[in-house]
Amino acid sequence: MTKSPGSAATSDDAFDIQLLSDLHLEVERDSDELYRYDFPASAPNLALLGDIGWTRDVRLFEWLEIQLSRFRRVFFIAGNHEPYGSTLEESTSALEAFANRVSIAHANNSAKGEFILLNRTRYDISPSLTILGCTLWSALNPEDLEILSWSLTDFKRVYSFTPDAYKSVHEADLAWLTASIAKRRVGGRWWYSRIMRRLWMGLETQNTSGDRRIAHLRRS
Repeated sequence: MTKSPGSAATSDDAFDIQLLSDLHLEVERDSDELYRYDFPASAPNLALLGDIGWTRDVRLFEWLEIQLSRFRRVFFIAGNHEPYGSTLEESTSALEAFANRVSIAHANNSAKGEFILLNRTRYDISPSLTILGCTLWSALNPEDLEILSWSLTDFKRVYSFTPDAYKSVHEADLAWLTASIAKRRVGGRWWYSRIMRRLWMGLETQNTSGDRRIAHLRRS
């Protein structure tokens, strides 16, 4: 998320967002049903920041539909687990199709929340407040590629995903993010926080329970 420097906070800058990541709804836990996770809404906006569930499972999208009835906006960044059991392209296409479908529903019914897929995406909250989002895949050490090619789970669970493909999406994400941040740079002072699979946003509070990470951010 970026904010233009040198400007005082206004009512347009006030922005409450609830942050969740690593829910892994595809994993069975004790008596919990798959793709069943209830939590209290503590902000009008929700950001789901990677490893929420598998896009090949329709139950992920059913769970997202529930959240769209609870939040004004739902931001979604895919992690490395979302495409498990499919190709990266198929996973992205499934998310884009869902985003397009709910966009139409939102246009016809304002009570339905807005779904924003952050896949090298810029979303302007106000003239001075912008969200930039991408997965930002890790940079692989070239010296470790031989070992990683057979040891890294992503290459086994994401179909047709090779070290070269991994390097390509990392470079594309990094280039987009760097260029997008540069466009927001004004003078010698600027502020930004990057949203990626793990969140670095100057969190005011953070609660961690198991592998599920929940936080609440207020920008005012």
